[in-house]
Amino acid sequence: MEWFDWIGRFQEHDVINLGISGETVEWMLERLPRVIQSCPDADSVFILTGINNVAMDDTGIIKPYRLALREFRKAYPEADIYVISLLPTRLPWIRPGTITSLNAELGTLARDEGAQFIDVHDDFIRHGLGEMLSEDGIHISPSGYAVLSAAVQKHLK
Repeated sequence: MEWFDWIGRFQEHDVINLGISGETVEWMLERLPRVIQSCPDADSVFILTGINNVAMDDTGIIKPYRLALREFRKAYPEADIYVISLLPTRLPWIRPGTITSLNAELGTLARDEGAQFIDVHDDFIRHGLGEMLSEDGIHISPSGYAVLSAAVQKHLK
């Protein structure tokens, strides 16, 4: 999410892109106090993290994700918080069922923690991973960002 021009895409909104390429759920959780301090009045929060954990064969993302959601909710009690699904990859060591299973858990977690779940995984599959992902098989292509930002657009006020 770091490399996409979210500010340019959503010019009618006050957008701050705090995504960091390569970040894991735990690293995001670690920097949350600084994020919250830099954005004390957020009315919407979109979270897309976890695939870097999975790429490193770490599927234990639910517990730290829950902690992060609780910190966001505590900091922004009136905000709309969105969890964006893990996206598919073309990395051969990640089985598609792993991501599907984690997305089911993330959807349940989001609902349990008062957040909304935005599932774009199937949109990426439907459009074709060759089109949605860059050559490395994990990073999002311009076409993928168009699909992702369209899904985000549906949730902005």
